[in-house]
Amino acid sequence: MTKFFSIAVAALLVSIPVLEANAANIQQQQQQPQINARRQPSQTLSQQASTRCQYEFQSQKLTQMVDLPEVPQYTGQMTFVAGTYFPNAKSGASITMKVRTMEYAGAVKDWYSAALQQSGWKIEQAMSNEHTVAAWKGKQLIQVIVNEPSHNRFRADVLIRYRFGG
Repeated sequence: MTKFFSIAVAALLVSIPVLEANAANIQQQQQQPQINARRQPSQTLSQQASTRCQYEFQSQKLTQMVDLPEVPQYTGQMTFVAGTYFPNAKSGASITMKVRTMEYAGAVKDWYSAALQQSGWKIEQAMSNEHTVAAWKGKQLIQVIVNEPSHNRFRADVLIRYRFGG
């Protein structure tokens, strides 16, 4: 009887880790659907965010210069190169246009700085430098970046970024 009892105890001791492992596996399998259920909403949120991003960054190619509300029209010679309209941007609809001018970069930058100020725009000194004029008026923002020309027929390349206020 003692021998049988010893064998039974030994078998029980050996099987305890196996039973514990089986119990852990069963518990993990039972929790797995809950974990997967928790993951599904985040995947849905991820898909929603992806859709929102695609919608937000949809753009329309511009084929000609666009008049920007309350922005003075440049009085020098300007040639439209390219442009993009972002109607659904999170911070507000915006337009970016690249143009080339027959006037030198410094003269173009000075013209925009003076013309914007005369039209009631507030120059943002922190974002302005020797190549850039940044200004705001109400909720509208504009940034005019003037660089040396990338094409030898012109004297300056100008990038105009405009964010609508409403």
